[in-house]
Amino acid sequence: MVDDEADSRALLTHYLEELGCSVVTAVDGIDGLEVARRELPDLITLDLMMPRMSGWEMLRALREDAVLRETPVIVVSIVAEEGGAQVLGSVDLMNKPVARDELERMLNRNLRADAARVLVVQDRAEDRLVLHRHLRDAGLQVAMAEGASQAMALLQGTLVDLVLLDLTLPETDGIRLLEQIRDLPELATLPVVMLASRDLSPEEADLLSRHGVRVIQKGVQVEQHLRRALDRRFNRERGMR
Repeated sequence: MVDDEADSRALLTHYLEELGCSVVTAVDGIDGLEVARRELPDLITLDLMMPRMSGWEMLRALREDAVLRETPVIVVSIVAEEGGAQVLGSVDLMNKPVARDELERMLNRNLRADAARVLVVQDRAEDRLVLHRHLRDAGLQVAMAEGASQAMALLQGTLVDLVLLDLTLPETDGIRLLEQIRDLPELATLPVVMLASRDLSPEEADLLSRHGVRVIQKGVQVEQHLRRALDRRFNRERGMR
């Protein structure tokens, strides 16, 4: 647990210990990195607004650490939702004050060995936040990337079960990124779902079909279509709520 506020550390420690966790604490990002590298925790809770090193800076350092990059992180902050669109890598977001039942749900999701992980590649901050909420509520772990270079870096260092890829990206479009993914032997069969805000050309539709990519048109029913795609992929008995 990384938080500079003593009252927050005390409350969260109480909840976590009630839920059966063993807790170690740190008072800022610098201390947090040192403790994490020493203790190798199963999960990290992380405040954002801290002295010396902010939560964002610590999260970036975690994702660049070869040993800790896979560690699940729960961001616990009064500004969690406002900053959620900027989240780097795979995290959950929880607003302060902490609710015990929500914390329990997040622990169950992040510490389950069989919890599937989805990588969202989307440049629009608002869309990233909406998709993160949908996927998180479906019980999935979520990693996020803003563009092709960040997505490829995450894919080569993080195990994911599915990629949710926007067709229109700033660095390169989704189809070119899909081809980069398929060029890597270890990712050649990775399931991909494409989100499209425009009609596909016949050539694009044919290419995506040959790659086995499901296409979802953005719009008012995107959550419903996304739920069906995830249900089919992960054989889930329950959909999103």
